[in-house]
Amino acid sequence: MKRKVKVAQFGIGRMGSLMVRYIVEHGGEYVAAFARNPGQIGKDLGEIAGIGSLGVVISDAKNAAEVLAATSPDIGMITTQGSMALNKPYYEVCARNGVNAISIGEHCLWPYTSDAAIADELDQIAKECGVTLSASGCPEVTWGTLVTTLISACNKITKIKGDTMLNVDDYGPAVSDMHGVDLTLEEFEARFPEIDRIDGHFPCLPGDQNAFLADHLGLHIVSQKMKHVPLTAQKDVYCKNLDRVIRAGRVIGDYMQVASETKEGISIELWIGGKVYEEGEQDWNKWDISGEPECHFTLYNPATPQFTCATPVNKIPDVINAAPGFLVASQLPINTFKVRDLNEYVIEKE
Repeated sequence: MKRKVKVAQFGIGRMGSLMVRYIVEHGGEYVAAFARNPGQIGKDLGEIAGIGSLGVVISDAKNAAEVLAATSPDIGMITTQGSMALNKPYYEVCARNGVNAISIGEHCLWPYTSDAAIADELDQIAKECGVTLSASGCPEVTWGTLVTTLISACNKITKIKGDTMLNVDDYGPAVSDMHGVDLTLEEFEARFPEIDRIDGHFPCLPGDQNAFLADHLGLHIVSQKMKHVPLTAQKDVYCKNLDRVIRAGRVIGDYMQVASETKEGISIELWIGGKVYEEGEQDWNKWDISGEPECHFTLYNPATPQFTCATPVNKIPDVINAAPGFLVASQLPINTFKVRDLNEYVIEKE
């Protein structure tokens, strides 16, 4: 493509602002932006994103159809909520106005656990409108192709185990609640029972991710077990989200674990943890591959926000070039770093 890739932005929070900078640095041209925050509507996108004026006024998200029709972006970048249900209006308004779209919603990366009907509906709309809808973000690489690439060097595998931990205070009060912070053990066990499921997936992040990984590897999940494992404070620790001290013996977080068995005999086990950190603790992302040979690797303090935004930016040309429909990552080329401006990777359509 000889001209710059034209972009519309949905959501200009922490992730959206970072993505704006990345897209501008990769030669993208913003032509539209949308927000629901009254304090952002009518302001310059670049000013809100902290990179200086871009000459693009942020519009009310309610007016997206009208603005998209007038500006004709090549792609819409959706940095709003995590679920398919909450992202559906943005996907749909893009599709019906001939705009491809990528969301960073964590449950959109593999939507067929809890939102298959929405994914199927969007797939049909996208095909009718001749556009591609997809999702990306940090998990695509750190919990996906980073693992599958390493596995490609193995002779055989019997088990894949992932272990990741985050500081709940970095993500807001809702995440503290999700991980059971400040419950007693009795309250925790009552709230988070262990569950078995046959021939199905769990509508939760590790369940989604196990299915995503299985799809990449051509595996077929036949049964799963989910459990929450509480983590208790060994001493009093302050929780910034709740603005109070969590007393020793109470829950400071948990692991959510989904263990999946496949028809091919390979187990996938993912532990996603969140807790209130004590001084000196750090995030990690560990993977252990059992087989021949065994493989082990760890990312300490993974740059989650940066990965979350850079991965879909590098994916923009692949989505624009792809066949119409709602496509998951395994249906697109493996993501690569785009060293040149984005438009240089876009194939001109006849």
